[in-house]
Amino acid sequence: MKKWLLLFATLFLVGCAEDEKELPKEAEVDKAISLKPVIDVSINNFGAWAYYDKYCWEDAEKQCALEPTLPSEFLEREHVNHVEPGETISFRFSIPLDDWDFPQPDSFIAYIQDGEEMKPIEVNENTVQAPETPGKHYMSVKAIWDGEVKGEAIYTFSLYIKE
Repeated sequence: MKKWLLLFATLFLVGCAEDEKELPKEAEVDKAISLKPVIDVSINNFGAWAYYDKYCWEDAEKQCALEPTLPSEFLEREHVNHVEPGETISFRFSIPLDDWDFPQPDSFIAYIQDGEEMKPIEVNENTVQAPETPGKHYMSVKAIWDGEVKGEAIYTFSLYIKE
C-alpha cells in the first residue's frame, strides 16, 4: 500500500513539475543582454594587457553614453605594455563560445590620456598607432554596437614607449 501511495505521489509531483515548465508564448519575456564584453588588444600581432573599465547595453528604457575613466586612476600598479614608438595597436571583440553569434562592434573610438582629460585619437580599420613620445602613456578604447545590438564597452591599457 505504501509503495502505491509513494508511486502516485511521485507521478503527481512529476506531472505538476512538467506543467510549470511550459509557458504560453505571450508569457515569454525578452531577456536583456547580460554579456560582459571582452576586447582583445594586440600590439604588432602580439597580445597586450588591457583592463575593463565599464560597459552598457541599451534597451527601451536606457541609452548608453559612456565616457572613459582616467586610466591613471586605476592602472598605476597594473601591467604595462612595452612598445616601440609608432607600433600598430589593434582591437577586436573576443566572442565567448556560448555567444558565438554575438556581433562584432560596429566601430571603435580610441583615447589617449593627456593630463586630466581623455583626447580622441584616430582609429583606422580597428587600429591606432602607439605614441612617438618616449615614456608611459595611458589609452582607452570604446567599442560601439549600433546595429541590431546596441551598447558600448570601454577597456583601457598602459604603454611604455621605449627610447
